[in-house]
Amino acid sequence: AEDLEFGDITTGASNDIQRATGLARDMVAKYGMSDRLGTVSYDSGDEVFIVLEGKVDLAAERARMEKEIASATKELTAAERTLANEGFVAKAAPEVVQKKRDRAAELKETITALQSQLADFE
Repeated sequence: AEDLEFGDITTGASNDIQRATGLARDMVAKYGMSDRLGTVSYDSGDEVFIVLEGKVDLAAERARMEKEIASATKELTAAERTLANEGFVAKAAPEVVQKKRDRAAELKETITALQSQLADFE
C-alpha cells in the first residue's frame, strides 16, 4: 500500500505486521478460534507442546532443515575462505569486509539454531 500511495516502502508497516501477527496468535491461543486445534485456550503462560505427528510430515521437515543447514554451511565456508584471504581483507573497503564478517556470524547462528531444532525432532 505504501508503494502505491507514496512510491516508496518504509519500515512503518512493521508494527502493523507485528500487531496483526499477535492478533492472529491470540485468536488461536487465547480465544480458541482454530478448527484444527479446537475451541480451547492455550494461554496459560506455560509452554504448550502440540503433537505434530500425523499433522506434519516430520521426515520432510527434517530433510528441509538438513538442506538449509547444508546451504548455510556452504555459504559460511565460502565467507570464511574469503575472510581468510589477506589480499581481500587488505584491499576491500572496510564496510565490505565487515558486511562479510556480519554475514558469517549470522550464518553461524542460523546453523546452530537449525541444528538445535533438528535435534529436538529426534
